Amino acid sequence: MGTDIRAHIEYTITEPDGSKDFFHWNDVELGRNYLLFALMANVKNRSKLQPVSFPKGLPNDVSDGVQCAYENYGSPYLPSWLSLSELREVQRRYCEECDEPDLFLDVVIAAMYVLEQNDTEKSRLIFWFD
Repeated sequence: MGTDIRAHIEYTITEPDGSKDFFHWNDVELGRNYLLFALMANVKNRSKLQPVSFPKGLPNDVSDGVQCAYENYGSPYLPSWLSLSELREVQRRYCEECDEPDLFLDVVIAAMYVLEQNDTEKSRLIFWFD
């Protein structure tokens, strides 16, 4: 039995009054890739790589959809989230280790790029392990 990841993309819309709310866009598949887990959150880090981030927990402003998915999942652990720029760094370092990109992560990065439409920090990948 191994470790799996559950991941969801959220995006934000700035309201006319300047407030921001996050919305659940979709859940995404990242496969069971321990090198990716190590770089994303220091999980299953057998090679002792320096992770791009350590687990941050669920954001305080997590969307209702992701909060519900997390609470109803079973036994999730080490929740965290990464921005588009952090995911690009994960991919860059993954390529250094493997000489090729992770295709699942490429799809996530492309989707988040479209959601952001060149306006940074409008999307994030929220994930946890089980």
